[in-house]
Amino acid sequence: MKHWKRKGAALLLCGLLALTAIVMPSAVTPQVQAAVVEGAYEWAYDESLGGVEIRNYRGTDSTLTIPSSFGGKPVVSIGTSAFASNTFLQTVNIPDTVTRIQGFAFRGCVQLETIRFSQNLTSIGNSAFEGSLALTSVSFPASLKSIGSSAFSGCTNLESVSFQEGLESLAGYVFQGAHLTVVTLPDSLRSMSDKSFYGSGVTQIRASTNSLGHQYATRSGIPFVSTGTLNPDSGSSGGSSSTPENPSSGSSGKEGAVKLAIPSLTMQVGATYDCVVTNPLTGDLQISVSNDCVGLVDGGKLTVELNGRSFRLYGQKAGSCTVTVKADEGSVTLPVTVEPSSQPVTPPQPSSGWTSDTTTDLTLSSGASYQFKFTASKPDQINVWMGTPNVFSVQKTAVEANAVYYKITAVGTPGAQAGIYVSYEGGAGTKLCVATIAGGSSGGSSSGSGGTTQPAATLICDTTSDFGLARGASYQFRITTSDGKKPSFWAGTSGVFDVQYVTQSGKDFFYKITAVGNPGAQAGFYAACEGQSGVKQCVVTIAYG
Repeated sequence: MKHWKRKGAALLLCGLLALTAIVMPSAVTPQVQAAVVEGAYEWAYDESLGGVEIRNYRGTDSTLTIPSSFGGKPVVSIGTSAFASNTFLQTVNIPDTVTRIQGFAFRGCVQLETIRFSQNLTSIGNSAFEGSLALTSVSFPASLKSIGSSAFSGCTNLESVSFQEGLESLAGYVFQGAHLTVVTLPDSLRSMSDKSFYGSGVTQIRASTNSLGHQYATRSGIPFVSTGTLNPDSGSSGGSSSTPENPSSGSSGKEGAVKLAIPSLTMQVGATYDCVVTNPLTGDLQISVSNDCVGLVDGGKLTVELNGRSFRLYGQKAGSCTVTVKADEGSVTLPVTVEPSSQPVTPPQPSSGWTSDTTTDLTLSSGASYQFKFTASKPDQINVWMGTPNVFSVQKTAVEANAVYYKITAVGTPGAQAGIYVSYEGGAGTKLCVATIAGGSSGGSSSGSGGTTQPAATLICDTTSDFGLARGASYQFRITTSDGKKPSFWAGTSGVFDVQYVTQSGKDFFYKITAVGNPGAQAGFYAACEGQSGVKQCVVTIAYG
C-alpha cells in the first residue's frame, strides 16, 4: 500500500511539473523580424517597439503620406536615416501611430518644406531633420516630450517654431544655423542644454517668470518677455541640468542666495564639467573641494559666456566628494561622484583664453587661401602672424561677438613653409601649426603623349553647415568625388573627434566621426581630392548636456 502511495505521489508530481511547463512560458527575447521590402518602403516589425519601424524609403514622391501600418501592424517608428538625403520630398504626413522619429531620419531632405507630425509623437532624435534647407516653420505636437541634439541644425531658412505644453527636454544646438527671432517656451520644460538655441538667431525668449525658459534667457543674455508667473513650488522648473534650483544640496545664509544649476553631479575620471552658478551673478566666489577626487581647472576661474557664469571641474580619480561655493550671501554644496573610466586620461591644461578650429599642419596650393576661426571672449585681442616672411600673407577678414577670422594666402614658392603663431591680449605668441605650399601644380594632370590636360577632380560633401554632436555620439559624412577616387577627410583639431573611413558606394565615400573630446571642444572638418589641398566643409562642436 505504501508502495502505491509513493508511486501515485511521484506520478502526481510529474503531472504538476508537466502542467507548469505548459502554463508558465519561459522568458523570451523581444522579436525583431527580418526587414521586408514593400514597394518603395523597407520595414521591420520590432516587438520591443510594439510595432513596425520604417528602415528605408526609396520613393520619388514630392508629397508623401506615410502608411500607418504594414503587415497588419502599426507603424510606430521612423528609423535612423530612413528618409535621409531624399531630394524629392517636399511635404510629408506622418501618421498618428508614430511615437518616435529616430536620429538622422530626414537629414539632408533639402526640398522638404512641410511636416505634419504625428499627434502621438513623443521624441525626435539627434539630427533628425538636419540640413532641411526648405523648412521655414515647424509646429510641434502637444505629445512631444524631447528633441535631440542638432535635430534642426542647418535648416537655414527656418524662421519660426511653435512649442506646446508637454515638451520636457531640449538638447543642444537644436536650431543652429536657423534664423529664429522670437520663441515662446512652455512651462513644462524640465531640461535644457545651455546650447539649445546656440547659433539660432533668437533675439527674444517669451516664457513664464521663474520657468526654465526664464532662467535660460537670463544666463544666455537673450532679452526676456514674461507671459505670466510660474509658481516655483509647482516643480515645473525642477530636475534639469540647466535649471537654477538645487534643493537637495546644503545651503546657508539668506534663502536662495547661492544657487547652482544642478543638485548633484556624476562624472568620469578624465572628464570635465562646467558647473553653472545661477545666483549670485556678480561678486566674488570662493570655491573649494573636500578631497582630490575632482580638481578645479584654472583654479576655479569664473567664465561668463552662453553657458552662464561657470567654473570647470575635472575628474581626477574615482570616489566621492563635495564642492562648496561661498559668497557674501551664503554658501551651497554640490555632491560629486567620480566614476572610473576605461579611456586614457590627460589632465586639462590651463586655458589660453582662445581656441582655434584648426591646430594641425596643412598644405595649400600656390595662390590658394585658407581661413581660420578663432573663438575668444575678446576676439579683437587675437593677433595672428607667420613665423617666416614672404611665404603666406595674413589678413583679418571678419570679427563677430565671440570669434575672429584670419585668412592666409600662399604667395611664396612651392615647398616653402611657415609656422602660424597666435597671441592673445598682448601675451606671448603660441605656435598653432605649420603651413606648407604644395610642390608642383595642384591643377589638372597630364595624360597621353600630347599632354592633354584633364579637368581637376571635384568633390561634394553632404554636410556643409556647422552643428553640434553629443559626446560619444557619431555622425556620418558622405563625400562624392567626380573621378570616383577616395578623398582625404580629416579633423583640423586632434583629440576632439575620431575619424573613420566606412565604405564606398560608386563615387560616394562615407566617413564616420565620433565625439571623444570634452563638451565645448570643436574642430573643423576638411576634405580633399587626390593630390589637392583640403577645403573646410564645416565645424563640429561637442555639445553640453
